[in-house]
Amino acid sequence: MSFNNVPSLDWLQDFLAVEQTGSFTKAANLRNSSQPALSRRIQMLERWAGGELFDRNAVPIGLTEAGRVAKMKFEAILALSDQARLEIRDAAILPPEGVFVGVAPGLEWIVNDVIAMMNDGSPGVSYRASTIEPANVAGAFKNGELHFYLSPAIAAEDEMLAETEHHIAIGADRLVPVSVKNRQGKALHRLTDRGSDDRMPYYGFAQATYFGREMAAFIKTRSELGKLNKLICTHNPGVIGESIVNENGMGWLPESFARRNMLGKRMARAGGREYELPVRYMLARTPGRLPDAAEKSWSSLVARMPATR
Repeated sequence: MSFNNVPSLDWLQDFLAVEQTGSFTKAANLRNSSQPALSRRIQMLERWAGGELFDRNAVPIGLTEAGRVAKMKFEAILALSDQARLEIRDAAILPPEGVFVGVAPGLEWIVNDVIAMMNDGSPGVSYRASTIEPANVAGAFKNGELHFYLSPAIAAEDEMLAETEHHIAIGADRLVPVSVKNRQGKALHRLTDRGSDDRMPYYGFAQATYFGREMAAFIKTRSELGKLNKLICTHNPGVIGESIVNENGMGWLPESFARRNMLGKRMARAGGREYELPVRYMLARTPGRLPDAAEKSWSSLVARMPATR
């Protein structure tokens, strides 16, 4: 096989778009592509893989056993590619006085606010933020590759942070249900509408993330949420928000993210307080003495809010 026949990352994204939407036509729209062109790329991907990845007889289109394996592997490849790009870019521009902040998947949108609170204005200091899976945090702390880790507060109880010397509460939030607006400016989908037999298109967080696990557990406790038809799994709230708007769906988003980005413009609440989940954010630091720039950043943050142990 020649090098030119190796799948591109675009092919993998095409595959995941079809899996998420259950439709070649919807996937093509999501990928800003024509349906025939996307179908050809999927066929080339299947030839490379050596077998069919989709059950085209299913409605909506489903995955074959090979497709289920491919989904897991392709998601890992794309996540690694994103992390590698960020780390390579930051390594190219980051001066020696760098402060390294790890971010739990799903919290990338809030890290700049935290860095702004950490920045005391010292000249020559630069900050690098990278998404890091919780399982890798302890090793990154131990190896000196990480100074701080931003995560949901529940992570303070995890073994990965058991040896950290300090953590500090950053703020409180809520996961709130939101829906695309109808023509009257109200939520198109309402979780309290129990009389409809139609399944709601639901765009949500991957279950491997904290938000995804919390939502999966919550949905099981509410019988009326059995009509949710999950169509996408991601750690990115921006992707979820755009999918809700573009595909006329609903989902849960952090309230601060929704309010800041799009809630008042294109989305409305899809349910009341009984459908909200409280969330807290925290920042943990590596044990022992940090480099001077990182210690000053920590002190700047502590001065703005009370630290906890």
